Amino acid sequence: MILKNKFGEVRSGWILTLLIVTDFFVMFLAISLSSLFENVFAQKWDDQMDYLILYPISIVTFLVLFHLIYKRPLEQMGLHRKGWLPQLLFGCLFGMVYIVLCEVVLLFTGVAYIKDLNWSHLTDLRILFGEYGLLAFILCGFTEEIIYRGFMMTALKTTRVKWLIVLLPAIIFSLMHFPEKPMGWMDLLLAGTLFAYLFIKTGRLWAPIGFHIMCNFCQALFGISVGDREVASLMTTVLTGPDWVTGGDDGSAGGISILVTLLCLLYVHFFVKKSKQPFWSMDSHMPLRRGMEG
Repeated sequence: MILKNKFGEVRSGWILTLLIVTDFFVMFLAISLSSLFENVFAQKWDDQMDYLILYPISIVTFLVLFHLIYKRPLEQMGLHRKGWLPQLLFGCLFGMVYIVLCEVVLLFTGVAYIKDLNWSHLTDLRILFGEYGLLAFILCGFTEEIIYRGFMMTALKTTRVKWLIVLLPAIIFSLMHFPEKPMGWMDLLLAGTLFAYLFIKTGRLWAPIGFHIMCNFCQALFGISVGDREVASLMTTVLTGPDWVTGGDDGSAGGISILVTLLCLLYVHFFVKKSKQPFWSMDSHMPLRRGMEG
């Protein structure tokens, strides 16, 4: 059958196509609403607040879509409430360590230097509520992990092909960020693979969500390739080495970032224990029976 496979499940290709189309539709809707608010509120509407439209609409849309398609609880896409806080905090710490390692290697190899320190920005509300502030990155981390890991990887379980479940969402994730250089694409692909591996090992979405949030936030705090964007960074990191090493305009998406990501993948493989209660597992099929945990 064109629509369903031999197990009577909706083919994942149709689901992924629907997700991508829906993602573009949500972005178009958010842009339209932002323009409407600008016209209504004139100068009072701040462009840096556009994320308050885009991400909440995206989160609600894809959670509702998952329930409508599979008619299953959100736990079966990795959003299990049991043990969520320790997993989220672990992911946040992991993401922070990742960016700190990238910054340290950049500085000690001489391909970057710190231009200035901006400790006064600790009291700047943009560090929390700006376009590149903590709230924006929290919403972004939830949105992208729900779409690319929780939803896409769950939908692809119907293929019964494990490498495809991991790699295809990572490829789509990297392409949807429109990297300007091949090294940027490779870095995003490995980052997507790292998030997927965290998801598989922990059996929940919380660790990759936390990693995603703090990775983006700490990169903004360190001022890595922020250019002339309005970012309340605590320092400005100037990249002086070749783009293939530092990432250039793509931020830390260069050879150093790729190396650190590979080290993180090894850490997850050898030191992150697989959950004894995997509330999400690649070995289970979709749609699952209500009440099953794996």
